[in-house]
Amino acid sequence: MTPPSRLIPTRGLLWAILGFVAVGCHSIHPDCPRLYSTDRLVSEEIRDLEAKLDEESAAWMQVRNVSERISGFMGMLDPTVPPQNYLALSGGGKYGAFTVGILKGWTDSGTRPTFDVVTGVSTGAMIATFAYLGPQYDELLLHYYSSLDTNEVLRKRGLLRAFWSGAMADSKPLAKTISEVITPEVVTAVAAEHRKGRGLYVGTTDLNTRKLIMWDMGEIACRGDQASLELYRKIILASASVPGYFPPVKIDVEINGRRFVEYHADGGATASAFFRSSMMKMPPGKPFYRAGSNLYIIVAGKRFAEPSCPGTRLTDVASNSISSMLYAASRNDLIRMFTLCLITGMNYQVVSLPQHFQDSNNSLEFTPKEMQRLIRLGYEMAVHGRAWNKLPPETSVEERDIPRVGTKLKLLRNPGVPYPLTVDDGKPGPALPEGLPHSDPHHPVPTPGIAPGSGSKSPPTAPLAPPMMSPTPADRSRRVP
Repeated sequence: MTPPSRLIPTRGLLWAILGFVAVGCHSIHPDCPRLYSTDRLVSEEIRDLEAKLDEESAAWMQVRNVSERISGFMGMLDPTVPPQNYLALSGGGKYGAFTVGILKGWTDSGTRPTFDVVTGVSTGAMIATFAYLGPQYDELLLHYYSSLDTNEVLRKRGLLRAFWSGAMADSKPLAKTISEVITPEVVTAVAAEHRKGRGLYVGTTDLNTRKLIMWDMGEIACRGDQASLELYRKIILASASVPGYFPPVKIDVEINGRRFVEYHADGGATASAFFRSSMMKMPPGKPFYRAGSNLYIIVAGKRFAEPSCPGTRLTDVASNSISSMLYAASRNDLIRMFTLCLITGMNYQVVSLPQHFQDSNNSLEFTPKEMQRLIRLGYEMAVHGRAWNKLPPETSVEERDIPRVGTKLKLLRNPGVPYPLTVDDGKPGPALPEGLPHSDPHHPVPTPGIAPGSGSKSPPTAPLAPPMMSPTPADRSRRVP
């Protein structure tokens, strides 16, 4: 039997599907309920719904209590081993602008540490170098991410050419942008920090082994020659090359004296974000050697996909299915890093794009207007100290689903999320390029933690989405324990 990977029509069809996924093409099913991503549906037939919700609350409290026990490891600290700070940056396309906003707001809050290790995937790989080098590169990140346009990232190909070329778009514009920002001086600076004992890692996906490949960018930078500079840029390009949308990046390797070519693509295909215990440099047999250290994770995107009503076409079904798998894998990566924190006594800190934030939901649609909104949001969350969460996804009550017992359902809405939330507290944002407005009256920046009527001046609001089939006032205000 011929392997599917050798069937050209099958490969072309897959690339076409991925292309439709990237541009978010789908039709609306007329019988589909319209929901928010923060909504929950539970069975009305559950005999004692309140008791079941209380059970979920108790389960969540147990997870929280285990997390809080991490602070108990502080007594195990060796005073000669100071805690370290680690940063993991996820992929997310245009949502990397949110990451940039978080970093700038963190800097301006006066609490941003120097990171001992930084890791990055996809758009996080592009940001990682500058997060590693420090706040002096915040302005460069703001400049590029606030003005980035789709034409500076990709050049779309015709559908017929895409079927036979292996990608829906050409990544030459992105390669050019990477070359402009990853200069010889930047790589030299990375080498200098690496010699101080700090670490910088970028993840790509080897399409042959289908595994995550972690690249030690500091070691590569230390070589200091032109070949190393080109490899450094290639790795970042590969990490940001969405499979099927961008062509994979060829990297020449030598195995046991023989030359081969590897094909590398977006690291997000195998890990949305990553951090390994080996990067902590702990002596054998001392899992708590770095207890009290901090692992910060910035997720360039939401924890859960926005509900959408699929049609019956192949592209619609494939789009929602692939999206479901990617979001679930991302949440699993966050839970995996949380487990590492429990094992080693690290403090877990994660931030992600708020579920109520509205935009086009197309991570490969780059416009200055959308990028600036994302920067503003990230900045305001970080500078006002509202960014970090100490628990991974699916541990809070609002994110835990109860097994269904039938098809008669009740809508529960998260009481912590106003419907809609489009509040701007009017406080100054980061210093972006000249002439950039603070807020867009048509797309105000949501500011978590500020409810309507709290005294802040709010612009006119618009619904986040069409309401679900006439939920009652009681359903809208239902407070989940």
